[in-house]
Amino acid sequence: MSYDEHYLPLLAEDPEKAVDTSSEDVKARGVQRGGIFSRKRLRTLLYWGLLALQSFALIVLLTRQRSVTRACEGQEDLSQTYYSPAEEALQYERVTFSMGVGSHTTIYQDEPSEAVDRAWYDLYNDFGVSKISKAQADLLPNKTVAIPGEDGYIAGLSVFHQLHCLNVIRRSLRPDYYADPITGAIAGIMPNKLSEHISHCIDDLRQSAMCSADISVIVWQENGDNNTTAQASPRMDSAHTCRNFTRIVDWAKGHKSGVKPE
Repeated sequence: MSYDEHYLPLLAEDPEKAVDTSSEDVKARGVQRGGIFSRKRLRTLLYWGLLALQSFALIVLLTRQRSVTRACEGQEDLSQTYYSPAEEALQYERVTFSMGVGSHTTIYQDEPSEAVDRAWYDLYNDFGVSKISKAQADLLPNKTVAIPGEDGYIAGLSVFHQLHCLNVIRRSLRPDYYADPITGAIAGIMPNKLSEHISHCIDDLRQSAMCSADISVIVWQENGDNNTTAQASPRMDSAHTCRNFTRIVDWAKGHKSGVKPE
């Protein structure tokens, strides 16, 4: 539209009050006001444009975060573990593992003897099965049965079953020492059942290792001999963050049922 044409002012409420824009004075004022209006409109458009861009960026960020969270958690909140009555005993500590070779071995690796057997049994045997209250049993993700004749329910912490499994495997490797001379049984398991039991134990330990997924780092270090070429080898005596086993044992001893795992 040229300035030669007539139009109604933007803010005019009454057509009768419309002015004739053909005059030079009105044309001049129209140009001036038009310039002011353009600058204001530009600022307004810029403001709303930036606001829209920020909003869009926020939506994208939140959507991505939600997608990542769902992918990591399988669309389920797994930030909390299943209930365990032993939660109250949990405490973390830093532990340096034993290398397990040469002069850096533990009693659990020694040749079979009464002392070695006692060291293994002390890890779990007298308290590996616990007694918990009905209220605690009701909180478990899986049901358990009541102990006959007692006011409590039977439960066992997985760590003690895993230690039992390791001990069965250890003894099965030395039938010359552990096999019953009459029945051939090892750890109370008859020969025709031993292979199946060991297979069960190995797979239970595999699942436990994958479930716990210890991400402590094993490092490689050089270990040369005199002037020989140094070679790097893995060091198993690395630092780990562990649950304090002694506190868990203390909890189990305070809740032992009298039932032994083997």
